[in-house]
Amino acid sequence: MGGGRRRAAWSGAALMVLAACAAPPLDLGAVAARHPALASHFGHRLRDLHPYPWPRSGRLAWLTCRFETPSELGVALPPDADPAARRALRAALAALDSAGLGVRFREAPPGVARITIRLAPGPVPTDTGPGLGRATADCELLDPSAFEGGVGDVVPARLAGAEVWLARSLPGVPFRDRSELSEAELAAVALHELGHALGFQGHPEGGRTVVARLPATFSALGRAVLAGEELRDATLRALYALPSGTVLRVDSVVRARTEPLDRLLVEAQRRGFAGPFLRVGDKVARIGFRAGGAEAASLQLSEVPALLRGAGGLVLLPDPRARRLLAGSEARAGDLLP
Repeated sequence: MGGGRRRAAWSGAALMVLAACAAPPLDLGAVAARHPALASHFGHRLRDLHPYPWPRSGRLAWLTCRFETPSELGVALPPDADPAARRALRAALAALDSAGLGVRFREAPPGVARITIRLAPGPVPTDTGPGLGRATADCELLDPSAFEGGVGDVVPARLAGAEVWLARSLPGVPFRDRSELSEAELAAVALHELGHALGFQGHPEGGRTVVARLPATFSALGRAVLAGEELRDATLRALYALPSGTVLRVDSVVRARTEPLDRLLVEAQRRGFAGPFLRVGDKVARIGFRAGGAEAASLQLSEVPALLRGAGGLVLLPDPRARRLLAGSEARAGDLLP
């Protein structure tokens, strides 16, 4: 979307990272040995990725997930967006069009769009507190059987769809003379959250990438977006250089820790549920199943950064619907005992 882009000199200051936690130990050397295209994206920050967790049969595999390429993704813009907001959102989509990922965007109605963008009047709830935006991108596992391979292998998976929420205003912030985000600020936030919607979860600690945490000067990034400057983002290009479902790490865990999902999968398949669908954010991950397009049951993994440092504390917390299904599976198993 949009033409006449100039080659960007993306501001390093506009993409600085404010967090200072340790990098998760992903085995990117072994991944690059299996997928040499990764090495051509110098300066990428895949080591800061929060991969999608897949805990199964005593193992916890950490996966990439992205949209298939080449593809044209339908995007539903908010029906309540004013002209300035629409310009900002279209500029962010145009920037990503220029990034060379193998995906392009077209506006589409909500029922068929793969990415849906919504506007919130104020701060958006996230798993780390109120923020400027939130993106959820659901990774569909096309083969839910136990993974028995190693780092660099590929689990059949793809992004099924994504939803982006953007704050239209940010009240109560010191040193601002208005609460509503400017057009440039909204464009920057939209570009950042759309980067997450394309499959990069977590926030890099450095490097020039739109998925780094937005600093106070993020309006400079938005002005570049609105000016139509071409996006060069080695981190997103590295993600899209790998097949969707590439395994970045495998941890062994006590088999009892994966048992809730092992049993829930049997129940989900027996009932014809769709899924599993994986979701991961800054702190929390979910594994869900759907029936009739709505979530039917899910398991939650908390403290994702801690799990990336060591998977020994893996806990799968079933929601109430999953607890009922698991209780039913226990009852049926009991009926079979002598």
